[in-house]
Amino acid sequence: MPVFSLALIALYVFEGLREKYSLIVQIGLGIAFISSFIAKESGEALSLRVGTPIKHADLGEKLVPLALILFIFSVAWFYLIKNPKKVNINITKVVGIVAVLLAAGSLVMTYLVGHSGAEATWKNRDRKS
Repeated sequence: MPVFSLALIALYVFEGLREKYSLIVQIGLGIAFISSFIAKESGEALSLRVGTPIKHADLGEKLVPLALILFIFSVAWFYLIKNPKKVNINITKVVGIVAVLLAAGSLVMTYLVGHSGAEATWKNRDRKS
């Protein structure tokens, strides 16, 4: 998800890249949503065997809807860009800004999920030199 979130932000900033890369970014964000759902489900299955790190589980559950909303807004934004005569330009700008904010939020959330998982795994381990 981080790679395609960064790519979405890049496409917002660099308009010349949109035509060539918008479909790839949309597909990548769709795959990122599916992957976040699979990761959440596999994490739940693993937690039944090893215990649940609460903070990591809570953040992971929030990442899935964020990934879905980001995907929806990215598809909507690219559709509006491709069909400028069908809708007001201000709506396209607002949808684009929301998509970029969601992409930035997904970067932060992905970091927090990963960090909390690593912390839950390694924080209380004995260090061997």
